[in-house]
Amino acid sequence: MQAFAVGLTTHRPGRSARAAGLLAVMLVVGACTSPSSSESTNPQASTAQASSGSTQPLPSAESSVASSPTAGEGITGTWAGTWTRTTPAVAGGGDLTLTLQQQGNAISGTVTETGSACITTANVIGTVDGSTVTFGFSDGGVTASYTATQSGSTLTGTYTVECAAGAGTADWQATRH
Repeated sequence: MQAFAVGLTTHRPGRSARAAGLLAVMLVVGACTSPSSSESTNPQASTAQASSGSTQPLPSAESSVASSPTAGEGITGTWAGTWTRTTPAVAGGGDLTLTLQQQGNAISGTVTETGSACITTANVIGTVDGSTVTFGFSDGGVTASYTATQSGSTLTGTYTVECAAGAGTADWQATRH
């Protein structure tokens, strides 16, 4: 199961808190999904001392991610659709709304569901890799992991969820509005 970090904050001089937080999320998600990655996540590795004594940013994963387009570029927006429980084998389902923001390969936003014993509204983080979109959250005793394929203005996928009410899986589909 893919791990997700929620509520990370960090401070890097000269950058907004949001950009720094997104960088921290990208590093955590990257570390969780690529344990054999040879890229450094050491913050000191991303700066160099200029002859004037000031610290200058070096090219990093952050700058290359932000400049490399992917098939999933444009995931930013509001997506609405439905979900249908697949396990346990009890009929169920409801509506699903995603509000997503993409920066490079990283995504963040919110998911809102109706009809679920576990999920109402939660902040999510994840990644886009080509047409594959993965995101999730772990908050307040609820853990959910979503995977989808983007085809134009449609996301189609599955998710797993665990909470005090139990564990389950569902199929879902949403279109951009």
